[in-house]
Amino acid sequence: MYISILFFIIIIFFPYFVYLCNYNLLETSGTIIFLSYSNNIECTWTFNLSTKNYFRHLLLTFRHFDTEYGHDELSIGETIPDVSKYNSKLFRFSGSKLPNPCLIPLRGDILTRSIWIQFISDETTTGSGFIIDYIFLVNQSTTAILKSQELLIDAEIRHPLEYKSQNSHLTYTYPYGTISSPNYPKNYSNNIICRWHLYHRNAFIRLYINNFHTELHYDTLTLHLGQNLNNRAMILYEWSGYDIDNRNLFIRNDNLFLIFNTDNSYNASGFSLKYEVIEKEIYTWNIYEDSGIIHSKYYPKFLRTNIEYTWIIHMNSSNEIKINLIDINLDYDYDYLQIITDTTYPLNIPKSFRLQTINETKLILRTKHSNDDYQYRGFNLTYQKLNQTSIKEKNQLENLPCGKIYSSFNGTIEFHYEIFTSFDCLILIEVDDGQNIFLRFDYLNWDNKENYIDIGLFHDPNQYQIYHISDTLPGTWFIANHSQLWIRFHSSQFSLGISTFRLFYSETIQWSTISSEPYTQILDDNRLFPYRLISLPTNSIYHNLTQAYIWHIKALDDECIKIIFQSFEVVEDRRLCFYVKDLFKTIQICNNEQFPFVYHHIGSCIISIEPEFSWILVKYNIQIEKFKKKWMGALDPETAAGYFHEAEKHENVFRKSDARAEELESELIDEDIEVDSDSDNDSEDDN
Repeated sequence: MYISILFFIIIIFFPYFVYLCNYNLLETSGTIIFLSYSNNIECTWTFNLSTKNYFRHLLLTFRHFDTEYGHDELSIGETIPDVSKYNSKLFRFSGSKLPNPCLIPLRGDILTRSIWIQFISDETTTGSGFIIDYIFLVNQSTTAILKSQELLIDAEIRHPLEYKSQNSHLTYTYPYGTISSPNYPKNYSNNIICRWHLYHRNAFIRLYINNFHTELHYDTLTLHLGQNLNNRAMILYEWSGYDIDNRNLFIRNDNLFLIFNTDNSYNASGFSLKYEVIEKEIYTWNIYEDSGIIHSKYYPKFLRTNIEYTWIIHMNSSNEIKINLIDINLDYDYDYLQIITDTTYPLNIPKSFRLQTINETKLILRTKHSNDDYQYRGFNLTYQKLNQTSIKEKNQLENLPCGKIYSSFNGTIEFHYEIFTSFDCLILIEVDDGQNIFLRFDYLNWDNKENYIDIGLFHDPNQYQIYHISDTLPGTWFIANHSQLWIRFHSSQFSLGISTFRLFYSETIQWSTISSEPYTQILDDNRLFPYRLISLPTNSIYHNLTQAYIWHIKALDDECIKIIFQSFEVVEDRRLCFYVKDLFKTIQICNNEQFPFVYHHIGSCIISIEPEFSWILVKYNIQIEKFKKKWMGALDPETAAGYFHEAEKHENVFRKSDARAEELESELIDEDIEVDSDSDNDSEDDN
């Protein structure tokens, strides 16, 4: 009866309660039967063979399949360290159509990279379920029931000087052209796969979808970034059916695969699209005149996208320059104009200013805008060199890497400095969209009291700082980015000795920046209370959240914890939450709350925050106060005796004070009686 009542309460008050189930499959063959399933379930089957083996493939054969289309889904994937289930999927099925058999190659050790099957249903409508046979195979040749897809098209669309197509009967022009499914506008064939690879280093790619009609959910066109086609995290779009919202695509990446897959039943007319490869246009102008006019190419007419224009003003003997920005018209989300001297100044509004510089002044214009409906003008400015500098100072600074831009492919930055002046040195590393940067300081030798290094994302050194290095030798990092990485070296005029370091950087194929080891801290290990903790990072510095942070707050059942979330900010309006949990419940405090946010808890609890799959910049400030309601019980006998002795002394003082107060009150009363009697006597005399 109690179980029935509990179930009734769950259904009435928790209609979205999810039932979890997990199964370990230990045999080399068997059948998964899951019929007449319920709503709100999440079940996982994991293939965990008991010992290492020599199997090379896993074959899954569907005998029956019926689920609510688009809402109840079956996913198949493999366990990859530090990668979520969503990004390690191999197959995904929904609906009532019987899927084809799945032959899955086993990569690495099955004990560490196990295959899993996960089924999730929503809160409404169900199907009849599914039946799956599975068997591990020594090699693929032992089964003949799988008919592999025919690779009908495998085309490389590149610059003619870079690549010559192997398919003589197929011609794809560069940089413009048309891609269509086989037989278009007639129906394509079943059980085929077609691949088109568009590539040109540092280029952008534009697609326009003319027509699209395929079998919904089963015949798909996938847009995939990069070379690793097994990484679902790099899938940009995956289309099927006939309703596509966005038919104009602008892709800020130079490496794109279009992959068209069809199953063994049903077909349609397919698709047709136009493509354009927009190569990067790079120009550099060297300027030696003392004054002049600088403007973007073709100003004030059309400003091209994917450009990098650089104007280098050689200062000669001058050490100051006056800039007057007359007009600027850019897409400020994707385009920017910078002036680089010893530091970097982003320009976005017309203004005049003077800058100190010694060697040269650079103006750099980069564009990545995609809007062809609006024609951006670019910019127009005037400059004039001022003042003079000594040859000695110029020779001392000319070999520093300040103001330079490096490609993110790989390289080393050397820094050797022994000048006793104050300056900022900024270096930019260009990063391809979707790539990661590996940073490593090989050595670092300087005055750690007066020098520091800041590292941040994007092209504005005044925002999104994620590392601050001063008195310790840093380790290595993977930094995910999609624009630029800036590195600023600051030296004070009071710096002593020689400053030297060497920084190695390189692109890495590792997509995930997530560390598998969480940062764990236990708060209140026999500390006095109440106490206050201000969590790092502070000082308005953004932090690249690359691992889970867990704080264990120890408290007794009669102790109260007050958690004050003073601030919680996330870059690019992404949603991120802190979790406060105990044995019975979990609450979340997300960055869309009104701050400061105060939460009270009695007894021990855990505060945690976990990163997303890719990089995310956060800035938060948390204060924790802890109070004990009945704190005398926690004192040792000697301390308690001392407390009672002091309390008795205070009690004696209070008693004496009370007695003295009573005496004063009696004296006041007596004085009032005497005054009243004197008043009565005076009245009688008057009469």
